[in-house]
Amino acid sequence: MWLAADDYLQMTYIERMLAVLESDPGLVTCVSRVSLVRPDGNSKLAVGTFQLQADTVTNLATYLAYLANPHDNSRVYGLHHTDPLKRAFPTGDFLTAFDWALMAGTLLCGRHAEVPETLMVRDETPREAYLNMTRREARWWLERIIPLPPMSLDLLFRQRIPLRLPVVKALFYVNIAMHFEYARAFHPRYSRLEPFVRRHLLWRLANRPAASAD
Repeated sequence: MWLAADDYLQMTYIERMLAVLESDPGLVTCVSRVSLVRPDGNSKLAVGTFQLQADTVTNLATYLAYLANPHDNSRVYGLHHTDPLKRAFPTGDFLTAFDWALMAGTLLCGRHAEVPETLMVRDETPREAYLNMTRREARWWLERIIPLPPMSLDLLFRQRIPLRLPVVKALFYVNIAMHFEYARAFHPRYSRLEPFVRRHLLWRLANRPAASAD
């Protein structure tokens, strides 16, 4: 597991996570609920620790669809089985969504559990910090306005996520969402196209017949 400099654990955290992992061989990750402390000192409950206890395709699609909204990825600070974590660990030279690729990859090996108690406290990182990192990391302009190809390519070609329709849809959605989140921050005039794209292109994909999944 990782523990960042601004994270605080209850003394029983590792013990509790380990007990859950050892109780179910199908689990690869366990995390407690997390309290996020905002810059103004107020706190809120993280929403990124929810359980992923279904089959692989459903878990991946659910997780990737969740990432299409600007929420936290606190599950990366849970306790993980080492071998699945090593297999999922991205080898590419990218920082943007590195942890997303990592957590999605672990779902190829098993399920994620959540302990329904708040045993971790973290400082909330403003979304602007991630967008600025994307801007700094990009080697050319296209990588700025389309931030997630490195993550997507890692999932598709190295980790070989199942190319089932729910997974492909969710991966496409998160790419579109990050594209427009970046545009809203740095290209607000262009970002006015977002409602049109969501209303037409994404609606068509969402209503594509399920029979075309394979």
